[in-house]
Parts: sequence; C-alpha cells; structure tokens
Amino acid sequence: MNDTDLALAVCNGYRPDIDKEIEKEYNTFSQNTPYQIHPNATTTSKMIDTKQITQQLEKLKTIEEYHTKALEELTLDNINLDKLNIQEDPQEQSSHQAQIQQLPK
Repeated sequence: MNDTDLALAVCNGYRPDIDKEIEKEYNTFSQNTPYQIHPNATTTSKMIDTKQITQQLEKLKTIEEYHTKALEELTLDNINLDKLNIQEDPQEQSSHQAQIQQLPK
C-alpha cells in the first residue's frame, strides 16, 4: 500500500492495528511527558473537512495514474525505430560543410 492509498484508507475510516507493546510504551511515554496545559486555557477543536481531502487525494491519484501511463507509452519498446524518419536540416548540413571547407591548411 503506497502513501496515497494509505491516506485515502485513513480518510475512509481505516485504522491500522497497533501492537500492544507499542501501545503500552506510548501510554507510559505520554503519562511521563512533562506537558501541561495552563489551567485557565480554553481548548477548542473543529472538524476537518475529510471529504475535500479525499477529493484532492483522488484527484492526485488520477493525475499520477495518467502520468504513469503516459510514461509507459513513451518507452523505447513502444517506438518502432524502423518507421522513425530523422532528417537533417538542409541549412545545418550546409553550415557543417562550410565549416569543413574553412579548416586551416
């Protein structure tokens, strides 16, 4: 599961299993951490618009899939070199000839 898939899964309610030992270590750490909120402080929270986040992640995933497909189509395996016709520019060719003719003797 890549980062985008995991982010989408979490937005859709997925919660990975937490190892009991890790949970115990976390609880011990969080209880022993000298972090205090001022007694007169007011804490507030607001809802996060997960629908908008999910839409943005879906859009990103679609863009990534498009670019991946485009890159796959551009590989050399998909190019028929027999049909590839490369022609030199006539002006460029004559300038090469002119340079060759002007070489010191």
